[in-house]
Amino acid sequence: MMMTPLRHLGARLMFVFAVGSLWAVGYLVGPFLADSVAAEELLVLRKITMLLALLCFAIVLLARAQALQWRPWQDTVFQVGGAASVVGIMYVMVDGSATASPILYGIVSLLCVAWVAFQQ
Repeated sequence: MMMTPLRHLGARLMFVFAVGSLWAVGYLVGPFLADSVAAEELLVLRKITMLLALLCFAIVLLARAQALQWRPWQDTVFQVGGAASVVGIMYVMVDGSATASPILYGIVSLLCVAWVAFQQ
């Protein structure tokens, strides 16, 4: 049984919010405000967005696991979503001045693109 569109409409809307907000803050708002706002403030904005996205990722993953009768290890979409969540948690926990911070944000963004590509 796969996720039906109407039954899991809330989870799908949260997924759209999570991916859209990550891309909007990371690739539209961030570069636009880079000259007028301090780097620390942009980092806080990205971390808050990542925390909200992680909450949405968790809800989507739970809905997907429930739709798959709690056997998610056989599902590529669940695995990609789990990977995006793990890297997102690493992004939130890494110090903002570290070199790894933008790299982790980019990896989460690319995993979100893969997650969208594997959606059915």
